[in-house]
Amino acid sequence: MDEKVKKQTGITLIALIITIIVLLILVGVTIATLTGENGILTRANDSKKQTEIASVKEQAQLDIANWIAERLENGEDTTLDDATIKNIIETANASNTDKYYKELQSDKIITQNGYEILYSEFYQNEENELEIGDYVNYNVSYTDMYSRYNFTASDGWRILDLNGIDDDGTSVIKIISTGIPVKVNYDSNSILSSTWSGNSTQRINYATKFYSSNSNDNENMYAASGLYYNFQSINFTNTTAPTKNNGGFLNINNNTDNTTGNIFLSGSATSVHALTGEEVNKARNKKIENDSEFELVDNGNESSFSTQITMENDPATGLFYLRNLNKFNYSTDALPYYWLASPVFEGKLSMWMINYEGAMSGGSQNTSGVRVVVSIPKSQFKLTKVIP
Repeated sequence: MDEKVKKQTGITLIALIITIIVLLILVGVTIATLTGENGILTRANDSKKQTEIASVKEQAQLDIANWIAERLENGEDTTLDDATIKNIIETANASNTDKYYKELQSDKIITQNGYEILYSEFYQNEENELEIGDYVNYNVSYTDMYSRYNFTASDGWRILDLNGIDDDGTSVIKIISTGIPVKVNYDSNSILSSTWSGNSTQRINYATKFYSSNSNDNENMYAASGLYYNFQSINFTNTTAPTKNNGGFLNINNNTDNTTGNIFLSGSATSVHALTGEEVNKARNKKIENDSEFELVDNGNESSFSTQITMENDPATGLFYLRNLNKFNYSTDALPYYWLASPVFEGKLSMWMINYEGAMSGGSQNTSGVRVVVSIPKSQFKLTKVIP
């Protein structure tokens, strides 16, 4: 009998020990499941954090959107930076006793539970956040010369070049007008006496910058270098039929009085010019044959230019093929042409233009549209990306 009791007692102790070990293992697993790096409690806290941050961001974005809408309506600058966003949120919530944030510091929002949200998250000012063809908010509005569509700061400008270099060596981001804000009447017979034709230094610099050609004394080089270097000096009047070597427009920034190309400069923009063939090629990633460059080259008196631009081969859809921008009223009734600040080598008079079918053609005594290009230093680029 005693032996049986001892045996039963021994078996019970072993079972107890095993049970305890199993329980300890289960407790360890349970604690890890609850509190580990990917534990339930950790995930719950992360979810709570992300929910609060998302809620605060949403309310701040609403304050910013209301501010932008009001500024656009009044034709005012909408450039965003840390100080501006802080002021927007402070002003919008000045009378609120129950604010959706705990504190506004110089560079960030502090949420009620102490989480941080940088103001820079509300605006895009790094070039790698943007792509060629993206629309950006630039504070210049205009009426298109062909479609009569009224472009605003929110749909009138797009990214052309994220890695541009200005003539002084400054790294710039270039934006281009979505549509055609102005026309220019180029007359080769009188271009040399116009107020904006390129001077000797500008023609030499232009040829050096864009071409392997020494032909800088032709009339089309006076015009091309002038459209590139002196666009801000062109006189624009409120007309669709400008006089020789002058420009015309319908409405720019709610203005119909005589103006110059300088009207397209706003905020941190440093220069303005007419679109060039080199910029078209670069944006479309079309290098010249057997070369690593995008410029046009005088090879035996032949211009090296990319193939016709179509809806299918324009990588930034509609950036150059305007007929594809149907929502901006381009159609068979509004056939856009626009100059390129680039000479046709096969002749001394003609400059290139892009017609409504995306084909390249030349003109020497024509009135045609101009796509305006604005350069903004990368260090000061704070335009916001928009979806029109």
